[in-house]
Amino acid sequence: MKLEGKTALITGGGTGLGRAIALQLAHEGVNLILNYSHSAEDAEKTAADACAIGVKAVPKTTVYCCIFAIRSSSSSCFPLR
Repeated sequence: MKLEGKTALITGGGTGLGRAIALQLAHEGVNLILNYSHSAEDAEKTAADACAIGVKAVPKTTVYCCIFAIRSSSSSCFPLR
């Protein structure tokens, strides 16, 4: 399955297994929404690392993550850095 250009919502994307999955997907060309609850700094670092790979990535807290994902998926413009 070709994943390049798709967008993934990854829970716990800043640390551990979530980070590993996020960076692997970034290497495959997948844009990322990194959900976190307490690890903002780690999620920011993972997003920066993914952007350095060449994809769009944004960390979002649990409260706003689902709303952001729904709005982004219906938009022609994905508002990521």
